Amino acid sequence: MTQQLSAFVSELKKSASDINLLTKDERAGLMQRAANTIRDLREQTSILGPVPANDNSDDPLDVVTELREMARLVFAFKPEEIAERLTNAAEIIAIGQRLLDERASRQAR
Repeated sequence: MTQQLSAFVSELKKSASDINLLTKDERAGLMQRAANTIRDLREQTSILGPVPANDNSDDPLDVVTELREMARLVFAFKPEEIAERLTNAAEIIAIGQRLLDERASRQAR
């Protein structure tokens, strides 16, 4: 799973850099995948819950909801806005990955 997360973080960063080369459907797909990955990491770590990744649709700062809504309305956003969200999602996923790695390291001891 760690390699998959690392590969996805790299894909998000590269896509953010090359945002103008992506179709709107590709942008939307990446945002949906990022939202689902952040949600899954939050559930696995139990640590990302209180931060703005809590998947609380009533919270306008919720990154999962924001990514999903941006994906749904991808045509309404500038490429730069989407690139910024993809970069932020990559950072959140990288943090979640480190938390999972630390947990696995502690359990292996």
